[in-house]
Amino acid sequence: MTNQETMALQLADLVDRAGFAPDAVLAVVTVNRDGTLDRHARGALPDGRAMSTSTLVYGASQTKQIIALCAARLVQARRLDPEAPLATWFPDWPAWARQVRFRHLVHHLSGMPNEDVLLARMAELGFERRTSDAMLSAVATFPDLQSAPGETYAYSNIGYVTMSRIIEHIAGAPLAEHVHSVVFEPLAMEHSLLWAGSDAYPAGANPLDPAQPTPHSLGDGGMWTTADDFSRWIRAMNADRFGVRDLMMTTTTMNDGTPHDYAWAVRVSDEYGHLVCSHGGAWWGSVSKSAWLPTRGSGFIAFTVAGGEPLDALSTALVERLTGGA
Repeated sequence: MTNQETMALQLADLVDRAGFAPDAVLAVVTVNRDGTLDRHARGALPDGRAMSTSTLVYGASQTKQIIALCAARLVQARRLDPEAPLATWFPDWPAWARQVRFRHLVHHLSGMPNEDVLLARMAELGFERRTSDAMLSAVATFPDLQSAPGETYAYSNIGYVTMSRIIEHIAGAPLAEHVHSVVFEPLAMEHSLLWAGSDAYPAGANPLDPAQPTPHSLGDGGMWTTADDFSRWIRAMNADRFGVRDLMMTTTTMNDGTPHDYAWAVRVSDEYGHLVCSHGGAWWGSVSKSAWLPTRGSGFIAFTVAGGEPLDALSTALVERLTGGA
């Protein structure tokens, strides 16, 4: 048995011990320090195809890492000032747009309406689909923020949709085109795309739960990718391919000086003496966990149709394996 075959069996064993059933729908790729990849997939798609690491799946909030990278590049090029207020790009928004800075969006500190409140307003306004335009139109109707910018951490999808519209404005191109040219094409992520089409999902993809509304917003989600493709993203971040890795790992503080571990679309932590930059993604029918470990040159991406304890347990085990443990 080759070393690669041995490692693949060990990965399968980690999946079993995390609590995934033999018929669970799962794809996981680990990026090892020596540049090799370990892959494991199990389960079947609704159309009977076997799940694989090349299956197109919904990336949900893994998309935010891509958006943060695009923003960081604009900051590095001095085309985007993180201290600029939202009123710079949205002059017709309420007065709070002069208080919220771009950096507040990055770190989920904007104080903008939470998901449930925003969705309720969208329904009141008659928006039937979750699109970027609908979300931005709805948020502009709120006269006040839920909290002062920088005062409270509240994970904000509308924050990243707003970021994405700003990126479009500065880049002078639709978000999907900009992301393709800046990220997907250079990294040879050949199957990855931002999708806001009328169909529920791109051709050949593992579908989302048909009982739930299909998201068509871009920036908070919207990326369809494969585990193999996303492993290229992990390697690029570890290698600082875009020259903005340090910025993306930069955390911040709240107004009262409390440290805040959410950097540029990754949570930064110290695990067994190594930096771990991690993020999750979740929508009905696609749940994921990812991490890149720049001091180890390793990482992982795992996609499944169900989340909860098995995926959390698997993520913990993978971090321990990739760091070398205690």
